[in-house]
Formats: sequence, C-alpha cells, structure tokens
Amino acid sequence: METYDKKQVEQLKPETARGEVGVLSMEGLDVGVKIADVRVRFGHIDYLVKPLNGKGEVWVERHRVQVMV
Repeated sequence: METYDKKQVEQLKPETARGEVGVLSMEGLDVGVKIADVRVRFGHIDYLVKPLNGKGEVWVERHRVQVMV
C-alpha cells in the first residue's frame, strides 16, 4: 500500500491515466485493463479498471496497475 501527500498527488497528475491501457497484477494473474476513472482518497490513488476482454470493473490501488507506454 502506497500513500501520497497532496504535493505528490499534484506532481503525479493521476487524472491523466484515464483511458490508458495497462496490466493489473493480482494473485498470480496478469490481466489487460483500461483505466476508466481515477480517485484520490486519504492519500491513496485508486484506478477504476475494466478488463480488455470480459466484463466488470473494480477499484484498485495505483501501484497494482502497470500502465503500458
């Protein structure tokens, strides 16, 4: 779990991740995802991700998603 102060959040500009594609690593599984939304809560940055194949969505912490560049 990673936490960020207000200045770090401003520097990271997490809102720019909306629409990006990445890989969610979870319990030994890597899943291709698209970042649908971003929220900052109590020093944590969360992404709302949707799978590239399949359906559903889930909020996960930023550090669990590797954004593809």
